[in-house]
Amino acid sequence: MQYTITFANLLNDTADLVVRDTLDASLDINSVRAGVASHPYIVRTYGQSVMEWRFPHVHFPDAITDPLGSRGYVTYTVDQLPSLPDNTVI
Repeated sequence: MQYTITFANLLNDTADLVVRDTLDASLDINSVRAGVASHPYIVRTYGQSVMEWRFPHVHFPDAITDPLGSRGYVTYTVDQLPSLPDNTVI
């Protein structure tokens, strides 16, 4: 399964952003493959389900000053757990 997370700095000042995502319990965090992103990043996983992307040395401008520059995205792929019953909703 492939996911894309989009984000924007909606604050009124430049920001250093961290993006976190919690995977559904039916997904295998050990199968995560980080993909492309709008900016260079470092990705980490926590426990059984939390992923975190940090954007070192990237300072996102606020959306009012720079609407396009305030946006970004990350992508990743992840597999389902192999023993899921048919018709499992994720």
